[in-house]
Order: sequence, then C-alpha cells, then structure tokens
Amino acid sequence: MGAKFDANFRYNRVSEFDAGFELDLVKDARSLVAELSSRGVEIVARDGQLRVNAPVGTVTPELKRRLAEHKEALLRVLSQLDQDRGEPAIDSVELPASSGQRRLWLLDRLLDRREAYNLAVRIDMRGPLDVVALERALGSVFSRQAVLRTHYVERQGVLYQRIAASAPPILEVERARDHPQTSPAAFLSRCERELGRAPFELESGPLVRWRLVELTSEHHVFLLVCHHSLADGTSFGIFARELARGYRAAVTGDPPTMLTSARSFADFAQLERRSLLEGEWQADLEFWRRELAGVPSIDWHVPVGTGERPANDGGVIDFRWTESRSSRLREVCKEAGCTSFMLLAAGLAALIQRWTHQCDFALGTAISLRDRPGFEDTLGFLVNTVALRCDLSGDPSLDVLIARMRARLLAALDHHHVPFDEVVRALDLGAKGVAPLLAQPLFQVAFVYENMRIPALDVPAAAWRLEAPSVDGSIAGAAKFDLTLAMAEVDGCIEGRFEYRTALFDSAFAERLSRTFDRIVDAMLCADGLCANEDRKIRLSELVLLSADDRERYVRAWNSTSQSYSRDSTIPAVFREVASRSGSVCALEYGSDRVSYSELDVL
Repeated sequence: MGAKFDANFRYNRVSEFDAGFELDLVKDARSLVAELSSRGVEIVARDGQLRVNAPVGTVTPELKRRLAEHKEALLRVLSQLDQDRGEPAIDSVELPASSGQRRLWLLDRLLDRREAYNLAVRIDMRGPLDVVALERALGSVFSRQAVLRTHYVERQGVLYQRIAASAPPILEVERARDHPQTSPAAFLSRCERELGRAPFELESGPLVRWRLVELTSEHHVFLLVCHHSLADGTSFGIFARELARGYRAAVTGDPPTMLTSARSFADFAQLERRSLLEGEWQADLEFWRRELAGVPSIDWHVPVGTGERPANDGGVIDFRWTESRSSRLREVCKEAGCTSFMLLAAGLAALIQRWTHQCDFALGTAISLRDRPGFEDTLGFLVNTVALRCDLSGDPSLDVLIARMRARLLAALDHHHVPFDEVVRALDLGAKGVAPLLAQPLFQVAFVYENMRIPALDVPAAAWRLEAPSVDGSIAGAAKFDLTLAMAEVDGCIEGRFEYRTALFDSAFAERLSRTFDRIVDAMLCADGLCANEDRKIRLSELVLLSADDRERYVRAWNSTSQSYSRDSTIPAVFREVASRSGSVCALEYGSDRVSYSELDVL
C-alpha cells in the first residue's frame, strides 16, 4: 500500500488532494468514508485539506471525481470524527489493523492455548447498586468506545479491524445466594475462571465479555475480560472511569462528564501506518539492526517435556513482598539513580546468566506508546514489544549490571515507536518466529513492570475500586513465553508472578528459579547479609544463591548416606544374613537365567 495523490492526481509519498464543490451531503460522505475504508483507502482531514492513503490502482478517475464533489462534506464528517472521544461513529466500518493487533492476531493463530492473551479485571462495588443504571452506563461506554466492538477480518493477506454496529449490551447477573453450597469467595473465583479461560474468536467477535456477580445486596463485583488486542493495562482505568461517570449520570439524571481530549484508537493505527509509509522510523530500524544483530537464544539446559501438553500450557508462581522490602527497593533505586524496572530487570538477567551461563541474550518487555500527544487517555492497545539486549560479560558487579541495564533501556526508549514486527522483518527473522514449541524470534523470557493507574471512581452512595485478579491481568494456565516475570506495586507492596511453560519447566524447577531470583534481589538490596558491602560491588560469580535451608538440604541431608553396621562381621557373613531374609529374591539375572539369593548362597 502506499500512494498518495495531489491536486494534479499524481501519485507520490506525501501529497494532498485539493478539489471541491460546495455540497453538504453528510450522509453520502459518511457512506463514502465507510466504502473507502472497506477498500483499504485511508482518508483524513488535515489543515482544511483531504489526505488520502490508498493501494496503488485503487483511486480510479471516478473515485477522484466523487472525492472532489464531496470534499466539503468529507472535511466536515472527518473533523467530527476527530473530535469524537470514541472511534469513528460509523457502524460496520473496516479500518487497517495496528501493528500490535496484527502481532496478537498472528499469535492467536499459532498458540494451542489461545486464552494466553485474555486480560481480566474487576470492579469491586460496595454499597447499593442500581443494576438498570449500570447496564445503561455500560451501553454508553460501548457506544462511545468503538474499539470495544472490534473484531478482525483478513482479505488478501491484509488484516482489518471491523467495528460492529453499536447495540445495547445485556448485563448478566450471577447471584451467590443461588448457590448456597458455595462460599461467596469461591463462587466469585469460579465466575472469574469461567469468564476468563474461554478463548475469543477474533474473526467473529465479540472480543469482550462481562458479568455482574452479586455476593450480597450491598456487595457486587463487575467482571470484565477482553482480548489483549483491544486494550492494555491503562485502558482498564479509562474504562472504569467512564463506566463510573456514566453510572453517576444515569442515577442522578445529570449529563455525563466525559473526556473529549483523547484521540481515538483508529487515529493511532492510522498515524502509525502513515509513519511507516513515510519512512519516519528508518533511523530507529538502523539502531535495532545494530543492537540486536546476532543475539543468541536462551538455552536453559533442561529436557523439553514429552509434548503431551500444548506447547504454551503454563504454570504460575505468585508472590508478594513485605512492605519493608518494597520500601527498601524504592530506597536503593533512588540511591542508584535507576527505576524499579531497571533494577528488577537486571536481577532477572542475573538469574538467567547463573542458570544458563550465557552472557549475551535478550529480554522482552512492553513499552507504552501513550507518549504521543493526544493518546494519553485513549482506550486501546497502545503498547509495543521491545527486546532489551543484556550484556553480562566480564563477571560484572551488581552495580555495573544495573548501570548496563539502565543504559540499554534508555537507548531503547529513544527508539521504541518502531513496531516490533518491523524490527523482526529488518533482522530477517520472520521465519524463526513460527518455529515449534513457541520459539520467539528475538527473546524467550519477558519482564513486565505494570504501571496500571487506579482511578478514583466517584459514584453516589457507594465505593467502587478497580482491581486486577493477577498482577498483570493474565489468565493462569497459558504461557506466552518460556518464562515471564510480571511485577507491580499494589498498595505500597510489590506483587509478582512467574509464568512458565510446563513443556519446558516443572513446578519444582520453577520454584527454584523463583527462590534464586529472591536471593539475587536480596543481594541487590544489600539484605540478609548477602552483599559484601553497601556499595553492591559483589560480582555475579560471588552471589550466594542457596538459602541456609537449601544449602543444608543439598549439601548435607541429601549426601548423608552413611549406614550403621556391625564392624565385626565379614562380607560373606553379611551376605548369608541377607540370603536368609530374602532367599527367593532375584540376586543375579543374565538373559533368561535368574539366580536367587538362596541359590547363590549354596554355590
């Protein structure tokens, strides 16, 4: 795709179409925009002009004439769409998918456990609840946020996001009192599992599910699950805020106070595509070519599973730090001039090095794309995957390792807008991305430090709070990579989750990895007597990774093989004693011949 045309109808990379007659046929203009979108033609209004991006050969003389006739109406319609808080107000419209959506759509086709990219949150609602008003508020959010009505269609190798017509949602209510044999907490957990673990059908939709759980008359929980291609962690805060404002308006009768400053996700996808077509990220691609050239895969030196389970079947280990340890993390980061992400990512890199003895590999992570003006409060999947190359050569000290991670991350942030699939394509690694057992083209281990904003939800006579059932909203049971570490600060304490592929690791091995990571972090925080001094000068090879209990178990208990026996007995005497107790037991076997202890004693 890629021709734009100017007033003389010449194709080039950047041009404008400036023609027109006065014709205010808004309805026809809306139909024309929908028609163009379905044919892969993008049209936007900029500075009073129409800018068109279309596949070569799509813009026929007849289409040029129609654009000229409807220019003023098109400018008016497109301007209105730009001002709309939600996505285009055109039902059943198709727009090119963003790079992130294409990436997750492809993974959905490759994975055995497709629920790996389901995200779940809940809103805890304490106090009286008007269910009818809540359903009305939910409808207003879905009407405004067209991204929630999106599914995908593929034509001739091109993926489109199709926005379905807005329809009033039905709010199902599950009541704990209808299940008296189950405790309210267990009932809520069951509802969350049922809602979250079913995969979405990306080609037909819907890609969002919701349910209201009534625990008591004064305590409800609103459950929301969506496919990751529609939303990121920040989006859930935006959704909760709009739902609360819509509910307040429905209860009080006042008009809702919705934000109108945010641009739509359709704008984001279009801006991303335009940046690619205009070569805006060529310098960034050159950076990633140099940065990631020849990066090796991680070899865990463990036997791969039998293959009886799906390739991305997963297990999880959840943990929560104490308040004092979480506070110590913030203090050390301040002293070291780094963020929590930098220190913890360095700790994960040290873990990989100690287990694999590799000094060169990449960690995957997710970086927000909301730094573009106008997209801070946009609901959608505004996240890019980035591979951070880790250098642990030369047996660095912990402070040097943290400094290296800091430098790598800051460099990545300067070039993070270029879509990950473009980086893979530039490195000619596309074929590797579809290797068996979920092999990834650049990294096999991911680290995510969540920063989901928890908004204040102001509703009449009630208290609402947005919560995530897991630290990153992921569904237990499906793994995205060999190993993923997700961490976040929740109510002043660090929470985390190790997610691992059970085809590669068993639970005991994963537990050992988790304990080893704890010991490395303790060393970085100079806690538990592990660090030689307060300057974190201890080198990786000097880390004591076994706790006192583990060391006692591995070194002493498992090696305590001594047995008491009579010092006065001879070997023949001991053999006769064994033969008298176990005479019929086979002592020797050769082919089909067998000799028992009693038979051997006679010889």
